[in-house]
Amino acid sequence: MLSELEKVKKRYQTYVVRTHYRLDPRNEHEDSVDERIRGNYNITRTVTGRGSCDSPNLQQIPRADTLEKKAIKDIFTCDEGTALIQVDHKTSEVKWLAMMSGDPGLLRNFKTARKHVDAFRKDPDREDLLQAMQAYDFHKLTASLMFNTPVEKIVKKQRQAAKAITFGLIYGKTAASLSVDLKVSKQEAEELVALFFKHYPLAKQWLLDMERKAERNGYVENPIGRRRRLADAFLSGDDYTIQHAKNQSRNSPIQAISSDCAILGGALFQDYITENRIKTWKTVAFVHDSIVWQAPYDDIAESIGVAEELMTTCTSQYVEKHFGYKMVLPLDLEFEIGHRLGTLQTWNFSPRHLTEIIDSLRDVA
Repeated sequence: MLSELEKVKKRYQTYVVRTHYRLDPRNEHEDSVDERIRGNYNITRTVTGRGSCDSPNLQQIPRADTLEKKAIKDIFTCDEGTALIQVDHKTSEVKWLAMMSGDPGLLRNFKTARKHVDAFRKDPDREDLLQAMQAYDFHKLTASLMFNTPVEKIVKKQRQAAKAITFGLIYGKTAASLSVDLKVSKQEAEELVALFFKHYPLAKQWLLDMERKAERNGYVENPIGRRRRLADAFLSGDDYTIQHAKNQSRNSPIQAISSDCAILGGALFQDYITENRIKTWKTVAFVHDSIVWQAPYDDIAESIGVAEELMTTCTSQYVEKHFGYKMVLPLDLEFEIGHRLGTLQTWNFSPRHLTEIIDSLRDVA
């Protein structure tokens, strides 16, 4: 209880007190001129190539999973007459594991999920296609295999377990660590890991290969040549340091290429805004692999269409043209829209649903 109270106090100081200080005209901070917080974004300060931010770190804004955290996140809002649009490459890291490992099970599940998305987007007025798209997402398909249950009957707990196992293994978590996350015994966690690798054997082989390559070469590389150097760790002779390096060798290529594509897509989108002199669209934040911009209500649909083309098809084409890597799966995006960062609505890709979201924003403006 005391530990949680300390966390609340720290978040209050970081995001409420310091934000208020920067925006208070009496303090003559540059951000008080137009009430906009400006962090410093960096793309060369992390070992994986992932973007970072400081002064303040806008990437550490907490998830809105409690009322207190939601209130903090809702501090960040848009100009009058506009909305915030947040876009994220959906299940990007797992998709890259599928493409780099060539695991047929992973590839098949992503293609199945995409097939249902495409079917709904072609005929967005059909409720059955919407339900199928929501049922056949990647993590439900994985849970269906792991628990030997039809995908339509997968419950939330099973999906969460499959998702936790998937990302946990990418990040090098042990069965003991996963057992804590899933609130199950270590033996049950080990059985879940075994089930995952039973259905995705090439994924397991690829993860082990990355460990061996890092130990042999002193580095691992992502598909466009970004290297994570780990030689010092493997030469340290310290078991903990070596195990940490093995975990990094699994995750670094995946996290790096996922981030590279997000940054590339964001750069292409900003270039489009600049080249077309669109003064009403403003990129306002970059949160890890998510990009946030604001646009007037009448421009939301157009800006989303432009962003989707640039951050999927154009990003894939750029990677192939300049780095010689052809993606065997399409990139997928997830859009959220709203006035405040803590209360965004997820768009289900239906034009009617987008109109409903925009109308609801106009009504409360």
